[in-house]
Amino acid sequence: MTTLQRRRITWSGFPGAPGVTTLYFTDAAGASAALDTFLIAIAANVPLDVTIQAEAAGDEVDSATGVITGTWVDAPTTPHVGADTFPYSGPAGFEFQWLTPTIHNGRHVRGKTYIVPAGRGGLDTDGTYTSVFTAAIAAVGATFVAAATGNFQIWSRPRLATPSWTDVHGKIHPAKSAVPGAAAPVGGVRVPDKVVVLRSRRD
Repeated sequence: MTTLQRRRITWSGFPGAPGVTTLYFTDAAGASAALDTFLIAIAANVPLDVTIQAEAAGDEVDSATGVITGTWVDAPTTPHVGADTFPYSGPAGFEFQWLTPTIHNGRHVRGKTYIVPAGRGGLDTDGTYTSVFTAAIAAVGATFVAAATGNFQIWSRPRLATPSWTDVHGKIHPAKSAVPGAAAPVGGVRVPDKVVVLRSRRD
């Protein structure tokens, strides 16, 4: 079991706002400087009317059970305003794919963070992102990972046990046993060359 500190980042000022990005750390306050540097770099690539701000307090969660066990508090944070002045698509942007060395319940533990809405400055003529842009954004993510090594975590949530059941077509679905959650330290990052679209702004 690992105690994870949940830190939410709010997105405001754009159509469909507010949005929320959720990250997990073993020491959220200890990652504040790295996170602030990361958000400054991200803000340079989101529209001018978007404001991004990390919350200064949050819950502590037992990684194995998902139970909230306490709270944490940090110093007040600074909001960061987007800098891209081009017209943009409200539900579209790019993503970070966070990589971990952990295998849990037979699967590699991975995480994603969606940067939506993003400015159009990095778009290519084929409707995806340029290789220069994705390389630069991946470097931003790698700098964050390096600065928060061992602190920044992906949470693989616990699964409750479920009994066997029969659907409307008569097919029997077997029972599933409970699986505890796990915390996995982030060790790498990818930024795929694709535009992502969110129907909800909470990730």
